[in-house]
Amino acid sequence: MSAPRTVRIARPREPTAEPAPGGGAPTLRVNRAGTRRAVRVGSIYATAVLLLTVVLVALDLTGPNASRPGEIQGLELFLAVAAVLVAGSFLLAVSPAPRSVIFGADGVTVVGRWGTRRRLATPGGLGLRIVREFPVSWLSPGPVDVVRVTDLRGRSVTYEVERGLLSPEGPDA
Repeated sequence: MSAPRTVRIARPREPTAEPAPGGGAPTLRVNRAGTRRAVRVGSIYATAVLLLTVVLVALDLTGPNASRPGEIQGLELFLAVAAVLVAGSFLLAVSPAPRSVIFGADGVTVVGRWGTRRRLATPGGLGLRIVREFPVSWLSPGPVDVVRVTDLRGRSVTYEVERGLLSPEGPDA
């Protein structure tokens, strides 16, 4: 019998604030309102697509052609496409809301929804543009902005963040 081998279980990394090279302690800000709004909007859209799918399936099953050969296979294909559409649209709705933002001495790092990190300029040179503002509602506990910023490579990125999250003063300012 062979010797047991060590198995490493990968766990998702929590957003952490690494020490800033300039000696200042980095500040980690979590995007609570932006995340809550994105999840609720995605859930509403997914629920609407599911309800529409259920209505269409019920109409198809009560139709005169429901007992024909091949109809069930077509219905299974329709349900598979609907499931992919629901999952994809939910992921698409949640993706623009980053998990957190880390302010350090050398710049701003945005931790994306799926763990990706994008480096932005220093807080003073962010080039922030507010695209849309959402007030406090049942969708989010705080005001949410859709903002467009430019990263260090010159690419424009759009995020759904809590109001003031990307400002140097913070969301409470």
